[in-house]
Amino acid sequence: MGKSGGLFAGMAGAVKAASLAFCILLPASLFAQTTDLVPDSPVDHFRVFGFDKTTGWRTWELNGDKAEFTGTDTVRVSGLKIRLFQAGAEQKVNLFIESPIALMSRSRQTVEGPDTIVVTARGLYLCGQNWSWSPDNRRLLIRERTHAIITGAVGPILE
Repeated sequence: MGKSGGLFAGMAGAVKAASLAFCILLPASLFAQTTDLVPDSPVDHFRVFGFDKTTGWRTWELNGDKAEFTGTDTVRVSGLKIRLFQAGAEQKVNLFIESPIALMSRSRQTVEGPDTIVVTARGLYLCGQNWSWSPDNRRLLIRERTHAIITGAVGPILE
């Protein structure tokens, strides 16, 4: 095998993934500030998690097709997908969020996007533009062109 393929190509991907994990996951939260460690190239196909500080249960999962670090605080995400989990051991998904482009602010602990957002849950479909999500506050705000379809009882979806 040559240096450009096979094992070495896989190792390069693993090193890039480890770099992302070190820069983002080491502080135990995507949003913890780490101004000294920022990747200098985009990271493809990543996933990070948020956990309840009391119970340790996973509360959210954020996936993206690509993360581009535009500075020490801002991360541009393409192909954003967020799953919010119901509290408890079952780890059932309460809410699913998708947007083609989003900006994550690590210092403000928010994710926002000017583009379209689609939110689905049991009995709920929301879509709109110019949105923001604050996982610590459990708040999702859709500011423009908001449309909702509610079928049946919705219940507590952001818990």
